[in-house]
Amino acid sequence: MKLYGFPPSPNTWQVRALASYLGVPLEFEFVDLSKGGAQTPAFLAINPTGRTPALVDGDFKLWETMAIMQYVAGKKPNPLWPNDARTRADITRWQSWSLAHWNRDVWAPVLFERLVKKFLNLGPPDQAMIAKGAVAYF
Repeated sequence: MKLYGFPPSPNTWQVRALASYLGVPLEFEFVDLSKGGAQTPAFLAINPTGRTPALVDGDFKLWETMAIMQYVAGKKPNPLWPNDARTRADITRWQSWSLAHWNRDVWAPVLFERLVKKFLNLGPPDQAMIAKGAVAYF
């Protein structure tokens, strides 16, 4: 399996951390987001949304962090992704909540303002956005 990603990305990091923890081997392919690496025809053939991470396993192409994590976790028996439909549904519920609420309202805005803008020289952080994210669930 080959994971295409950008190492500073929390989404790429999550997949790599899970695979490492479970002992699932992943070949890593660096996609330089700062230089448009996710917008190349070769990468868009893997993930038409032009975002990382993306996974290729033989002729199977998969994108979206949570889907990739579930797929990787399903590669070998482990307690993080047990072979029980109810438990997996509960895990998926919390992953979906995280995406729809925590990531969207808190994590992503604060991360963008404090880290991404600095990394890509996009100007100073918007303190109002940081404050909004910081109070969204606290």
